Amino acid sequence: MARYHCRALGESALTIDAGPDAMGLADYLRGLKIKGVVDVFAAFDKVAVYATGDTFAALSAAEQATEEFSGSGRSNSQLHRIPVCYDLGADSAELCELVDMTTSQLIEAHSRPEYLCEAVGFCPGFPYLTGLDPRLASVPRRSTPRTQVDPGTVALAAGMTGVYTLRRPGGWWLIGRTPLVLVDVEAEYFPVSVGDRVRFDPIGRAEFDRLEGQRL
Repeated sequence: MARYHCRALGESALTIDAGPDAMGLADYLRGLKIKGVVDVFAAFDKVAVYATGDTFAALSAAEQATEEFSGSGRSNSQLHRIPVCYDLGADSAELCELVDMTTSQLIEAHSRPEYLCEAVGFCPGFPYLTGLDPRLASVPRRSTPRTQVDPGTVALAAGMTGVYTLRRPGGWWLIGRTPLVLVDVEAEYFPVSVGDRVRFDPIGRAEFDRLEGQRL
């Protein structure tokens, strides 16, 4: 019996339901450098394999390799420490009322966990981070999204937290800002990858101003 469920995604891609092994499996398949496989992505519990040329042969080889995968974890995960000025959280006061917390309790609850990046998407480099404090994990998206959210804004909703890397519309609760640059599209700078871990370090406004514009 197959350990993982593989299914076609059009004619040139394959999706794999890999559960908690998704990140390790993606790294494993990339490392094999299967002929015709041009990219492998992991997000949450799934892996996508993209192929070119003789796609049938490439995807068949990827499916066979998947069954040979030992289930080992991701070997090159990095820990990123991101400073956050929680004083710049536009929604913090309203969120505190919603979850019955003080501002200091909100900061402690958000900055204490170590988060796991389970997907990157929405806009270039935006990390979807899981591991929220249970008191914050049930917070839904805002009923009315904003038309623009500034880069560096730290936000949470629907069981996840993340950082807006570019100016985009958004419906998450804005609880702070990091002074660091997490994405430089022209320079192809995207430091946070799926499988990486993230911690948020509270800082004051003076430290925010000192660090503003530096890269992660």
